[in-house]
Amino acid sequence: MAAATPRASVEERERLTRDFVHLCAIASPSLSERAVADVVRHELDAVGLEVEEDASAAAVGSDSGNLLARIPGREGTPTILLCAHLDTVPLAAPVEVVRENDAFHNANQGILGADNKAAVAVLLGVARRLACDGSPVGVELLFTTAEEMALRGVKEVEPSWLRSDFGFVFDHASPIGELIVAAPSYFRLEARFHGAAAHAGIRPEDGRNA
Repeated sequence: MAAATPRASVEERERLTRDFVHLCAIASPSLSERAVADVVRHELDAVGLEVEEDASAAAVGSDSGNLLARIPGREGTPTILLCAHLDTVPLAAPVEVVRENDAFHNANQGILGADNKAAVAVLLGVARRLACDGSPVGVELLFTTAEEMALRGVKEVEPSWLRSDFGFVFDHASPIGELIVAAPSYFRLEARFHGAAAHAGIRPEDGRNA
């Protein structure tokens, strides 16, 4: 029977919090992910992982490509993909992270960036743990661009770049341990709207779409 994975130490939890706050403070709206991509690369380099960047930036229109790092596992074991995106929706105000009652929010009237900086911080924590302790399975860490713009970044990922047998995308606000494996339906509509665009979750009042 496989040994249980040790719970995160106090030091690991504190580092996770610091990483999350640091990442949120870095502006990375879609197509401007370079600054946060450089931080992610630096953190992965620091634990001895080789980081690859694809050539998707030009096709996507971003200042960064997608990033990929691999952690080897035991021979004969599967490889698992863990994925998070580097971009956020447009910023309506600078991000100033405030922690109150174990919850984080932006001191200004704008997004915090937890979507998807929380997942990016978690994957960096995974990288540190597995780089130090070793991994029972192969792991690929994929960080994509322009997810908030109809998944532009991940659409440019070449399948041959990946070796994973299956994967998990860390981008759903659900209880820990809950997995989304299907959607109830999918419809594709094509329409043309005239008006002023605005993100429905951030500044719906700025839109003119009625």
